Amino acid sequence: MIAFDHYSLNPELEHLKNTGTATVWRYDMENSKRAFYNSTIVSNQNYSLNDAPIRSIRNLQELTDNWDGEEAVAPNEKTINSAVAIAKNLDLAGQKIYHTSPGPNGEILISLRKNEKNVELLVFANKSPKVITISDLEEPTQALLTSESLQIALSWLNA
Repeated sequence: MIAFDHYSLNPELEHLKNTGTATVWRYDMENSKRAFYNSTIVSNQNYSLNDAPIRSIRNLQELTDNWDGEEAVAPNEKTINSAVAIAKNLDLAGQKIYHTSPGPNGEILISLRKNEKNVELLVFANKSPKVITISDLEEPTQALLTSESLQIALSWLNA
């Protein structure tokens, strides 16, 4: 859901009436215009900061084994669903995904970047996911992906 709070005497907002968008209108007697006053617009359309990366992850279901011509294994449904869940959690945290890609052993990489810092989240078919931090200025780190390790990695990335 998207919500915006605004004040405007803009008559162009009239088209929002009766669109399924919830609005609160106040009639401005002095100007004889409808006023959009401290109102909230709520849209039924879901918005995701990471729509494209999430679609890319879901599209990995179309891959078949040997998708790269070098015997790469296609990600399975469980791996894809786990990667989508992680991407949605990143979305809720307001973290934009830089890149996603399949790996040669059926894993999925979710890459986050900011300046010289990178966080890579690896989702595997048969083992626990990992979080890796990489920077030109520091030694790389690697840990099991947990809510705590993800929070630490995102704090590091955005510091």
